[in-house]
Amino acid sequence: MAERKPLSLTWTKHLKGEEERQKLEQTIRASTTIVTRLQQILEDEERTLDKTSTDFENPSWAYRQAFILGQKDALRKIKDLIDFI
Repeated sequence: MAERKPLSLTWTKHLKGEEERQKLEQTIRASTTIVTRLQQILEDEERTLDKTSTDFENPSWAYRQAFILGQKDALRKIKDLIDFI
C-alpha cells in the first residue's frame, strides 16, 4: 500500500483538539473528486499563463511579467494545499 502524503497543517491549524483535526482530515481526504478536479483546473490555468506572450516591445512588459509570476505563485500555493491526493 502506498504511503499517503501528509495533509498541510494549514488545513487544521485553526482547530484545537486532535479529534477535530482527525475528523476534518478524514472529510478532506474523502473529497477526492472535488480536489482532483480542482487540481486539473489549476493546471489548466497555469498552462494558460505559460502560453501568455511577453511582448518586450511593450513598455509595461515588466509589470505584465510580474503579474504572471504572481498568478503562478498563487496557483502554486493552492496546489501545495491539495498535494495530498
